[in-house]
Parts: sequence; C-alpha cells; structure tokens
Amino acid sequence: MFLTVSVCLRVCVCVCGRVTGIMCGVFIFNIVQWTPIKYLGYSYPLWAHAFGWFTALSSMLCIPGYMIWLWRNTPGDRANKIRLIVRIEDSVSQLRERMQADAEKGMEL
Repeated sequence: MFLTVSVCLRVCVCVCGRVTGIMCGVFIFNIVQWTPIKYLGYSYPLWAHAFGWFTALSSMLCIPGYMIWLWRNTPGDRANKIRLIVRIEDSVSQLRERMQADAEKGMEL
C-alpha cells in the first residue's frame, strides 16, 4: 500500500527535526567543551576567537536563515507553502526545452 502525501510529509518533518536537533546538540556540546587555541605556547586573543566563530557561523547560518525568510514570505497556509517552495510547476519536458534554448542562446553569443 502506498503512503499518502500527508504521511510522507509528517515522516520527513519528523526525520528533519530530529537531524536538526542532533546537529544543534553537537554544536552546543562543541561550544561548551571549547578551549582556547594555543600554538607553540602562544595563546590567541579573544578577538581572534570571536572572529573565527563569526566567520564559521556566517556560512552555516545562511541556509536556515534563507529557509526561515522564504517560509515567512511565501503566502498561504502550510500545505500551500510546501507546494510552492518544494515543487516545480513545470513538467520535465518543458524544463528540458527551456534549458536547450538557453544553451543554444549561449552558443550563439
């Protein structure tokens, strides 16, 4: 028997939620267990550690930040938002034709 779409979405949300929870737990554990870096007896200043954390988090927070922004700015209820965000409205044949036309345009230039 095939699973319905709502059951599949619930399973996906449950799995994604648990994976996200595990990743957040690992991140928080790393913050708690963090010790300053020393190299040949030299201890780096606090601003260097803060800059390192900032550069690491700036790339990691882009994806969930964009996800939250997209979810909040997409109109409709939850099912409509998922349909608009996740699904592609065009058929595969239409997408292939559009990609081939774009590739031919690129070759002509």
